[in-house]
Amino acid sequence: MSEDIKRKTRRTYQAEIFISREELSESIHTEGELEWVLNEFTKDNGLGLCYTETKFIYKGKTEKGAIITLSSLPTDEIPQPVLRQKTIELAEILLELFKQQKATIVCSDETFLVEDGVEF
Repeated sequence: MSEDIKRKTRRTYQAEIFISREELSESIHTEGELEWVLNEFTKDNGLGLCYTETKFIYKGKTEKGAIITLSSLPTDEIPQPVLRQKTIELAEILLELFKQQKATIVCSDETFLVEDGVEF
């Protein structure tokens, strides 16, 4: 490795939101709608994130959905409690937008459910 390359190492904290894009009415929200909301969310708080389109298969049914990942990066260290709170805020926004009853949040240290704006 070149001696000119500098390394920055910090503790890593990551949180993922798993949410369906299908409304109970069978309406499917577009990837563009999701991307717009995520862009607006990052403008307001300086976070970076990524998302992956996915399909949830559960009890013989398939739903289109997304996995949104927020991480604390070495360049922009965000304290774990702040990242966790921002993840909950984003999950609540997505619940409302996609008219969902719940979303799962998987963090580096625990997994929990957000349902109708209430964390379990």
